Amino acid sequence: MDDDLATYEARGPIPIAVGSVIDPEFAIGRDRELAEIVEAFSDGDSVALTGERRHGKTVVASLVEREPRKQGWTVVSRSVEGIPSVEELTRELAAALVAVLPKGMTRAKAWLAKHPELSGAGLTLSAIGPTLEDLAGEAAEGAHRLVLIIDELPICARALERTEPGSGLALLHRLRRMRQTHPNLRMVCLGSIGFHHVLRDLEGATNDLGPMPLRPLGPDAARELAVRLLLSVKSIPTAPRRAVSPQMARLSDGVPYYLHRLAADCRKLANRGEDLYPGVIADLIDLAIADPDDPWDLKHYVTRLPGYYGADAPAAGAILDLIAARPCSSEALRADRDLMAQIAATEVGGIVARLEQDHYVLAGPNQEFAFRSEIVRRGWLRWRR
Repeated sequence: MDDDLATYEARGPIPIAVGSVIDPEFAIGRDRELAEIVEAFSDGDSVALTGERRHGKTVVASLVEREPRKQGWTVVSRSVEGIPSVEELTRELAAALVAVLPKGMTRAKAWLAKHPELSGAGLTLSAIGPTLEDLAGEAAEGAHRLVLIIDELPICARALERTEPGSGLALLHRLRRMRQTHPNLRMVCLGSIGFHHVLRDLEGATNDLGPMPLRPLGPDAARELAVRLLLSVKSIPTAPRRAVSPQMARLSDGVPYYLHRLAADCRKLANRGEDLYPGVIADLIDLAIADPDDPWDLKHYVTRLPGYYGADAPAAGAILDLIAARPCSSEALRADRDLMAQIAATEVGGIVARLEQDHYVLAGPNQEFAFRSEIVRRGWLRWRR
């Protein structure tokens, strides 16, 4: 253990980042995901990278931006959360593609040259000009290779679908046609919610995307991040820092955001001259969960349920109540009278499967379902009303 700590310390401190974007230079434990995405590109595949909030999707996306560029790919990255219409989203993506059109690929640029009033975010595509597919084709023409990273695509598609039924699904089909039409185009579609929240039946709109769920950090990576975050706090002596970091790694559930929050809390204590005593991490977590201001935003796991599950939200909440109390098999859930008063036994499996997709629960070796995160489980019990 001491050898591991010394090895991690030798790699240098990592700045604590709470509420700000983490520099990909300080990404820990995401080599496997990056390698799998790059390998998928080499195999001609695109990727759907989904995972719970604050697990590091944006950091992985930043790593993906850098690695393909080293291999000569052009990379375009856009977040589409909050874009109100298909037209606006098309303009955003088209403007980004126009900016990277290589020299010599002149068809779209020639058309744009005739319309100098159209530039940047104000780009308008019309029937007489290039389509989004045209622009993607030119940007990925010949030997030129293009990666399009689209962040929060499921949230955007779901919002479009609710505003105008059919538009979110049409967008996903359009992006799929682009992937299928242009062999030098790859996409990474990121989302903190799964595509199943756009529509129950996606009609094949995303079945060409290789699913890649982003999990919490493994034990070694979590321990390294804890050590190097605390190393950035000069006011914490070596002995307590080394004693506390393994607790941080274990009790944080390997979630990078919780590790940064715990490190920030340790910094506050140290700067006030208070000791980092042996049980301090457990106490800091207790305080965060009990805090009525909800600094870790754990209430979100309760309040988002109606938006995610619609008419099934009461049943999903009831299932999570049971699992929060103790791990439950599907059979145990179906044996609960109160739950069966709300839904048919045949519906339990479908709702549990969606809760798995949404990273609430996971199945253990005996097919008993438990919360993935002990912190989220406790947050659920704290904020459930």
